[in-house]
This record gives sequence, structure tokens and C-alpha cells, in this order.
Amino acid sequence: MGELKYQSFPPIPQVEKSEPDNEVYERASLIVQTTNRCSKRCPGCYLSENPATENQELDQSRYEECIGGLKEGDTVALRGGEITLLQDWFERFATPALEKGLKIIIETNGYFIETKDYQDVLEKMNNDKISVRISFDLEHLKGLQEEKVASEFEKMARFAEDAENAGINFGFYALGMDGAQIQKFVQGTPLEQFTSKFHSLAFHPQISNLKINGQYLKSDGKLSDRIEV
Repeated sequence: MGELKYQSFPPIPQVEKSEPDNEVYERASLIVQTTNRCSKRCPGCYLSENPATENQELDQSRYEECIGGLKEGDTVALRGGEITLLQDWFERFATPALEKGLKIIIETNGYFIETKDYQDVLEKMNNDKISVRISFDLEHLKGLQEEKVASEFEKMARFAEDAENAGINFGFYALGMDGAQIQKFVQGTPLEQFTSKFHSLAFHPQISNLKINGQYLKSDGKLSDRIEV
């Protein structure tokens, strides 16, 4: 695994885009910041626009109030921070949406893969109304020792194999990396066999400037037509 050093990759071009270019913004009627707490500190994360924000968790009653106005078949994107840090996160946020007949996108950095309830989470994710988006790219590896980098690839490959076997709808999303960079990123790693599961996302220096089609529910309970930090 000696080649897994992010420093060996060319610089990621950080080209600002005027419009969002991924399906979360296009498909979701409601994007929900369940918390602004995260298990990682990635330089390219939208939370870095406002690093002074306090740890917040979205009030469940406020969340249920907001999804109450959606209709069956609408899509809700559940994100953080890192949603799977929250206790009973699935029951608090995914279950109420599923009970309303909503489709769900779960955005995560894969923190749940190493938790004691991993198998239970897998079973819950095995639902045709759920899509799982795992963020995994160079930014998520910065600052890690080489041994930890190797274990991160192994962890993601474990989930990919388990998810495929279970029939879970999932994908890996690489911020700021094009197809060629993704191929080099996974080459010679346990994730190489899952290259087709990777999707490229453009880097937006100020994501809060992007207007979205639905609404954004911030962890403080406020609604906006933009992703606010």
C-alpha cells in the first residue's frame, strides 16, 4: 500500500462553478443538515467556511414539521457534518421520512462502518427508497499516517462489498477529482474493483453561494434556499 500517499497526486483544480452539478441539489426537495458536528476536518468541506460554528443537532420535531409539507415520492437528503455520529440517527431522521413514503439520500463519510451497530445499519439501509453517498477522496485522507490511509481504503472496500451483497444502492463521491484522478486514486487498492461506483463532484469554493432547487434545513432549524454554513 506504499503508493497511497495523497501527496503523490497532482494538485486538484479548484474551479468555481456557477451552478451545482450533482443530483443532490437537483433531486432533493429538502436538504437536511442534521448536525454541524463531524468526525473529520477536511480542508475542502463546506463547514470550513464557518469553522466557528458551535456543535448543533437538529431538533427532531422541527425536522418532522418540515418533512410534513412534502409529498410521497419527494427526496430528502440527510447530511451533516456527519449524520452517523448522532445517537439513533436512523430512527430520528430516516424512519420518519420513510413512513411518509419519501426517498432518502444519506450523505456520510463512512463513520458508521467502524461502529458496533454496523450490521444493524446495513440492514436498515437495505431499502429501495434509500441511496447512500459516501464521501471519499484525497481531502478525506489529508493528515493521515500511511497505515491509516491503507485502513481507510480497506474500510470503504468492506462496506462496498457488504452493500453490493445486500443490494444497497450506494456510491462513492470524490470532491474535486475527475475520472482519471479517481482511477489513479483507487489503482492497486481494495477499492479498485469498485471504480464504477465512484462519482466526480466539482469543488465549489463557496458552496453557500449556490442556489438549490429545494430548501435547506440547517441544524439550527432555519430554512433557506441556499446551503448556509
